[in-house]
Amino acid sequence: MKKLFIVFVLLAISATIFSQDIKTDNYLNFDSLETGHSILKIDFNYLLGSNSLNNEFINTFINGGFINDELKHSVSLKNNNLLGSNNNLNLCYEFKADSLLNISNSVLRFSLSENIFADALFNDVYFNLLFFGNSNTTNADLSGFNFKSLIYQKLTIGLFKDFGGENIKLSGYAGLSIVKGQNFYSLSIPSGKLVTADNGTSIYSELNYNFNRSDSIPSNFTNWLGNGISADLYFSLKNMKNNNELSFVLNNLGGISWNENSLSTNLDTAVTFSGVELNNILDLSLFGTEFIDKDSLITELIENKTHKSKAFTYLPATLAVNYHFNSKTLHADMDLGAQTLLFSNMKIPFVYLRANTKLSKSLNGMIQFAYGGYVGFQLGVGLETKIADKLYLHIFSSNISGFLFPKSTFGQQLKLSLAYKF
Repeated sequence: MKKLFIVFVLLAISATIFSQDIKTDNYLNFDSLETGHSILKIDFNYLLGSNSLNNEFINTFINGGFINDELKHSVSLKNNNLLGSNNNLNLCYEFKADSLLNISNSVLRFSLSENIFADALFNDVYFNLLFFGNSNTTNADLSGFNFKSLIYQKLTIGLFKDFGGENIKLSGYAGLSIVKGQNFYSLSIPSGKLVTADNGTSIYSELNYNFNRSDSIPSNFTNWLGNGISADLYFSLKNMKNNNELSFVLNNLGGISWNENSLSTNLDTAVTFSGVELNNILDLSLFGTEFIDKDSLITELIENKTHKSKAFTYLPATLAVNYHFNSKTLHADMDLGAQTLLFSNMKIPFVYLRANTKLSKSLNGMIQFAYGGYVGFQLGVGLETKIADKLYLHIFSSNISGFLFPKSTFGQQLKLSLAYKF
């Protein structure tokens, strides 16, 4: 259960294209690329967040550190606790031409990415059983647990088109990806309970769960255990008089079909354990486990219920809306938006307000206030600078307080990007 409960790895959902003005959404930057020019960029994105487990607790647990009682009691458990992570490493090339495939004012885009995603939904009972045992829990509700993890790679080709317009400019993008599935796990427990007798003489458990995983061979980058496709769609309307822009995004909509060696276990069972009767207190079996037929127990509860078959999983897809405008009062470009993650355990959309401004001729800065997603309130800051001719560096964290105050905050996020325009 420990491995199923945590160990969710890294990051966020978008990548960044550079211009002299900071705009963290990919598609808002297509029109900054001049005809006949290209951008080559690499992005690393990291996100780890929870609405109940603070950063110090998560990092200590993942790194195998000692979790004392003070750290255990520092968490802020809820009825529905979230823990999520999304990691992305992306290499992207874009080229703008007068005409591509007889399509004018267009940008051709190629990208290759490594993606690691995991999230979980669990009630407070799971945490208490894992770290405090069942001594204080006579009737534990195990219902509602849901866990999913995916490792996959994508090769994407897409085309951006500027349709023009005198007062309102219409733009759009469509991308199609070939997806290579490396590894996946999923575990859901729709219903279950663990009842411990008041005097501790017996334990009764009811459990209804579904467990699925890809081929059981060791996971590594060269594994090709599933095939899939995904689509990216973007649409925007820009007011040419004041440069305000409204955009809609649907990213990573698709799934992976896993091979016939994928494993599936569906179990609905009840188990009672009332200890063992000892006729001789000096019986050495008291110090062993000979009275438990572990092989038959595993065979009956797991192996007989497990079968191999093809499986299908949806990819975590981003649905987002963004409004870009200029604030004369703040002397800054502003972005107001919201996004949610489909086919995940995320319950509350991530809502943000971001201000982008020039700090100097070659340095841009941003500050962001956000709420939702896997975490609650978040304060973000970012910088972008030109570090060499045609070479730009971008650093942004949507939750900088997670690194500064790990014991009292519930998420960490970091984005690093390097872009070369030529």
